[in-house]
Parts: sequence; C-alpha cells; structure tokens
Amino acid sequence: MHKTPAVRVAMFSFVMSLALVVSAAAQDKGQVGLVVGYPATVGVSWQISDRIAVRGEGSFSWSSSKTEEPSDNSSSTSTFTYADGTTSVVTLGGSSIGVTQESHSVTGTVGVSVLVTLTRTDELRTYIAPRVAWAMSRSTTTLDYDLSGFVSPTFGQSFLREFEDREITTKSRTASYGAAFGAATTLRERFGVFGELGFNYTPTGNLPFIISSSGLTESTRESRTVSLRSGIGVTIYF
Repeated sequence: MHKTPAVRVAMFSFVMSLALVVSAAAQDKGQVGLVVGYPATVGVSWQISDRIAVRGEGSFSWSSSKTEEPSDNSSSTSTFTYADGTTSVVTLGGSSIGVTQESHSVTGTVGVSVLVTLTRTDELRTYIAPRVAWAMSRSTTTLDYDLSGFVSPTFGQSFLREFEDREITTKSRTASYGAAFGAATTLRERFGVFGELGFNYTPTGNLPFIISSSGLTESTRESRTVSLRSGIGVTIYF
C-alpha cells in the first residue's frame, strides 16, 4: 500500500532532524543533546543559535492479547415429575461455537518542535515551542472459530459461512499541531532538566483503513480535538 503524504512528511522530518544532529555534533560540541521525556519519549535536540533550537522526538508501543472461548456440546440430565406422580429422565443437549481471538497492536508517534527562547538567566531559560506531530497505529485481529461443539441441523451452510476464520487489520494516521510554554535549567555541565505545558489540536481528516479477508474498505471519521499537553524530561548534552 502506498504511504500517505503525512507519513512521508513525518519520515522525512525525522530523518532530517537526525541528519542535522549528526552534522551539529561534528561541529559544535555541547550544542547537541539526547532528550528523554515523560510521557515516554526519546529524541534529540540541536541548539541552532542562542535563541533557536530544534527538537525531534518519538515514541513506540506494542501490545498483544489472546482470548479463548472453547466450544461445548456436553449434555446434562434432569428428572421431571408428572401430575400423577410418575417420573421420567430428560436429557438436555448442549451446543456452542468456540472462538479464539488474538490481537496485536503497534502505535508510534513522531514529533518536531522549534524552541524559541523568551528569557534567559544564568540558571533558567524560558521558551515557547510550536510543534507538529504524527501518530500512526496498526492493529491486527485474528478470529479462529471452533465448530466441533456446534450441533444444529436446522441451519444450513449459509449460516456456518458467517463463522469462517478471518483476519482484520486496521490502520490510522493522524497529524496534530500545538505549542507549549517551557522552562529549562542546567544542573551540571552536560545535564539539564525541563518542563512544558501547552496544547494539541487535531483537525479533521482522520482516515482509518479496514482490511479484511472480504476486501478493502475505508471510512472517514471527521473530528476536531483540542487537548492540554504537558511533559517533563532531561537533556544529556554531548
């Protein structure tokens, strides 16, 4: 499947940030740093000038789950007493369809911020940081049906075809924009800390893709989301 323009831009921006970092590291020692932040992100920062810095960061997560519901065709017996006092044993049959559902999900984000210094003292620096980011996710769910415990001659093959094994894959790509106000200080010559508070805006145009054994379908979900964003982290300078 072809990559969307948003994905291509995200990959290009991240690669360019790494290239700039490598170039800066070879020229100006102390202007490049490894950034580790919370919520869990890892990135690099390049101090272009006294007032301008560029920071690229990303995150990644993977999850897996499995649920099993076995089929059952066991039977049970019960005693029924009639009005005249006689009894009979009634056998009740059971029938069910088992299913095993296994899911795997991968999510990741790539973001680029420009840090513009507002004020600076010997120990503290404040800045504003416009930011653009891309979030991408992929989830695959496999359904395996067990019909060994299903006994029902009433239904035909058309009914059983609804329970064929299948694999469902969903993908989503979302761009967001925002800005944050932050403050940073250097505790040691090559070790600093920072904190930020700002907002994120996610515009319309989310386009999730659904790929299944029956073919490719896609649906558009329009939304606008504005949310607060905060973070803290450390910077280790090279």
